[in-house]
Amino acid sequence: MYFLKKKHYVIAIFLLINLLQVRQVNAQYVPGSPIIQTFPFPDSYQPADTISVFEDPQGYFLLGTKGHLVLFYGNEFVRLPVKGQVHVIANQQSVLYSGYNEMGIIKFYKNSQPQLIPLFNAERSKINFGQIYKVFLQSNNLYFNTDRELFVVNEDNDSKAIDSSRFFLQLFRVADTLLVFKPEIGFCRIENEKCIPIPIKGFRCNNRLQLVIAYKGGWLVKPVGEDKFIFIKDLMANPITLGFETTLQKTGINDMLILPDNTFVIATISAGIFFYNPSTRLVRRIGVSDGLLDNTVLSLHTDWGSAL
Repeated sequence: MYFLKKKHYVIAIFLLINLLQVRQVNAQYVPGSPIIQTFPFPDSYQPADTISVFEDPQGYFLLGTKGHLVLFYGNEFVRLPVKGQVHVIANQQSVLYSGYNEMGIIKFYKNSQPQLIPLFNAERSKINFGQIYKVFLQSNNLYFNTDRELFVVNEDNDSKAIDSSRFFLQLFRVADTLLVFKPEIGFCRIENEKCIPIPIKGFRCNNRLQLVIAYKGGWLVKPVGEDKFIFIKDLMANPITLGFETTLQKTGINDMLILPDNTFVIATISAGIFFYNPSTRLVRRIGVSDGLLDNTVLSLHTDWGSAL
């Protein structure tokens, strides 16, 4: 009798170990399928508007929101009040930069308080730029844009305007290329502190651009307020059908990225995040349990560990 009980006990332990092993195998990361990470914001802090994310290889996140710069490390949050909306964050070795409203650019060192870079003109007078949107680094120069102007900042913090628009001006990075878009002439590339027009045949757009991303050796472009995508390659622009447009027609698209296995990750205006596999043409939405089903997702970011 005792032997039977002991035998059943051993079998139960063996089955439990097998179950744990099965759970562990099922939880393994599959390349090309980003892991969804959630950030438990403290009850006293609610982020607003766009959140820009930068992940350092050391493992901490820097989040730019409206009125705050947030450092997230493990389960610890450090809030730093700022003025205006903090937008895109770029990296150069151990120094981080982010857009700042009216006063300049934030220079953020690891394990220290952020420092404001005061920006000067040629006469060394401080400049009030208004809202600074995107900030990128190229050849040791900082490039940033306001609503209608593009500026470059050298190592002495001297800034000068290198391009402008009567309507609006947008700044993008596609791979290692900095692109400027303005409705008067279309796209320009930034090279040696100059904007060089890119003559693209068949492309004309008077609206702002929702996104410009690398795709099949060219650029995938989506104008704001339009359902169509445009594929630009070899200085030619053509409309392109990706396969998910009809399914997501009513959700609206805010942002999109393409994983190494060519899976599309799509942030929508009214229905969270979708995955689209161009090989199978299947569209999959993140479930209710992930907490993102019916939310507006403004932007997407994958970190160094392929987490989304």
